[in-house]
Amino acid sequence: MKDKKYNRLGNKRNSQTDKTKKLKRGTHIGYGDRKTLGIKTDWHAFENTGSKKRFQKEEITGTIEGTKNGYAFLIPDDGGEDFFINQSDLNGAISGDKVIAVVKEKTSRRTVAKVEKVVERGIKRIVGTYFADRFGGYVVSDDPKYNTEVNVKRESSGDATTGDKVVLEITDFPKIGCPEGVITSVLGKRFSRKAEIASIAAAYNFTEGFDEAVIKEAEEVSESVKIAVKGRKDFRKDIVVTIDGETAKDYDDAVSVRKTSSGYELDVHIADVTEYVRAKSELDKSALERGTSVYFPETVIPMLPQSLCNDKCSLLPEKDRLTLSCAMKFDKNGNMTGSKIYKSVIRSKARLTYTAVFEELFEYANKNGLETEKGDSPSEKPEVENGGFSEITPDIKEMLINAFDLYMLIKKKRSDRGSIDLDVGDSDIYVKNGKVVVERAKTDFAHGMIEEFMISANEAVAEYAEKNKLPFIYRIHEKPSEEKLSALEAFLNDLSLRCDLSGTVSPKTYRDILKSVENEPIHDLVNKVMLRSMQKAKYSPENSGHFGLSSRCYCHFTSPIRRYPDLYIHRILKKFIDNKEKSGTFSDEQVMFAAAAAEKSSKNERNAELAERAADDYYKTVYMSGFIGESFKGIISGVTARGFFVELENTCEGLVKTESLKGKGRFEFDEKSLTLFSGKTRYRIGDEVEITVKDADLMAKKTEFVLKDESIRCKNKKRIVK
Repeated sequence: MKDKKYNRLGNKRNSQTDKTKKLKRGTHIGYGDRKTLGIKTDWHAFENTGSKKRFQKEEITGTIEGTKNGYAFLIPDDGGEDFFINQSDLNGAISGDKVIAVVKEKTSRRTVAKVEKVVERGIKRIVGTYFADRFGGYVVSDDPKYNTEVNVKRESSGDATTGDKVVLEITDFPKIGCPEGVITSVLGKRFSRKAEIASIAAAYNFTEGFDEAVIKEAEEVSESVKIAVKGRKDFRKDIVVTIDGETAKDYDDAVSVRKTSSGYELDVHIADVTEYVRAKSELDKSALERGTSVYFPETVIPMLPQSLCNDKCSLLPEKDRLTLSCAMKFDKNGNMTGSKIYKSVIRSKARLTYTAVFEELFEYANKNGLETEKGDSPSEKPEVENGGFSEITPDIKEMLINAFDLYMLIKKKRSDRGSIDLDVGDSDIYVKNGKVVVERAKTDFAHGMIEEFMISANEAVAEYAEKNKLPFIYRIHEKPSEEKLSALEAFLNDLSLRCDLSGTVSPKTYRDILKSVENEPIHDLVNKVMLRSMQKAKYSPENSGHFGLSSRCYCHFTSPIRRYPDLYIHRILKKFIDNKEKSGTFSDEQVMFAAAAAEKSSKNERNAELAERAADDYYKTVYMSGFIGESFKGIISGVTARGFFVELENTCEGLVKTESLKGKGRFEFDEKSLTLFSGKTRYRIGDEVEITVKDADLMAKKTEFVLKDESIRCKNKKRIVK
């Protein structure tokens, strides 16, 4: 964010440069991700270029999207190309406003527009930093796109003092000067981790607390619901266990595996949250509105009150718990031969961790077709509440061995049918002894085993719903668009990986391309670009399959504590199981609700992902602030006209600006090959470089790097960068 004094009389404010000096904001403009493969575009490169063309007045309606540098873009309502708007042509419009604009001029590179009229103000609530002055004060938004301060009168500032992170409601948009508003909440001092995370949560409209009506209802149902076996299948004598991370507090899934003469039986038991969260209740309305739990490194904003998540709906060891179970049968080759869904009751025998399961089965795994190392095990974390961790007894170990054998079979079958295994490079961020720690997330067969079992259950439930024509929420993942496939093909061909992606593309196509470079230096580069070419998965009332998993029919059934679609699916399944509804006879209202809930859940999920990413960026910046001046090796993870991003082994990322690079003349950006070049000096995704940490901007949540040396040898020996 940028700090600047404002003139109460509405005169022109200080320059952006002055703002930067007073309250430094980071340099990475988050506008990007509009290009085909998610590569950011620098509109500065378009200034004063191309031949200008004057033409007849053309009116456009759309939404303003601001930038921290003052200029803006008009996103047209008709979904066409964006328009560039100079700061002097905004006519009082602010980011988020609905406007009517006219085309001002065209060049060979862009179309420039001018705002004629503000139709509707878009943003009426901001989160930012408060600064007091003799007139009252003002708030600078955390969002760099909202590059206008909001004035706050002294009587509207509440208890806020300079440097406080606050939530502000905008009350007036004067014709002259900046908007005015009232501070509704003080979150704490800027730069404190608690206040910064509270600010991120508030910016994305997530609230940690619950309304009194929701809390009261949660307490009442916790006491009123009785654990009864009647009408349920009793699994309490089976060897059932939960397997989660060391810091997990709610356990909503448990598994049990038995070896049979014909193959294996796998039972996946999921907490029956719908016994406590009834349709249209206050709890249900709140869960639908939130849509998902949001996970930050030091805290969780739950979808449901903790009294349910961590107790009654959590599958605690040696406690009878109500569940919805998917019982599956597999043959000796890992083919699913049948499945049934039951209302059930279980009694978990143990609360296990991924680390404990990994270490217990380490020797067995290495002797039975899976090469792994002790170093692959996840880092140990402190014990938590809910009874700590359980001992692995001989009968539990026998069950785990059966589970491992089944996992290997299922994993092979999924790979054979073309399931895409792309490395997304997740981070493990936590606080130890008061200090932030960032590591690359480690996965192992223990994680993989539970993941495969959950996928199998999700597929079985989705197949059941489709067969019985239930008003359902499917999890779909469409194949990449033709535009992205064309860009990916051009990129791969540039790497001498000849392929034709113009016809019917299947998951196997992606898998085979990735497999062809499995042991090559360009593997990580191909993995990253392929990942960017993929569509985002979403929820839908109609089944269209899951491209990434190569699954014909898929849903989310296994996490009703933290995802609303799972909760809804449980409710529909139970209605059908209880014969309260027959196949294809659900009401139109129920069908419409499924469609609305699917759309809302997709939006909530995306919003939660953005909040979690912002929190991760903040923690990574805090972590890197302790290494200013130190040097590290990293891989170029993204290239733009403004510079390139370098990802370190710990997943922290920083920008190396173009102006800091040494070359023969100006650096050019080749979008097709994702390369920044000047003469023979070239930088592209996948190159290994050595950087020095120059700056860590906590306000912008961005880190800046510079190259350590003028000469860098790329990992790909065929390409040398000098």
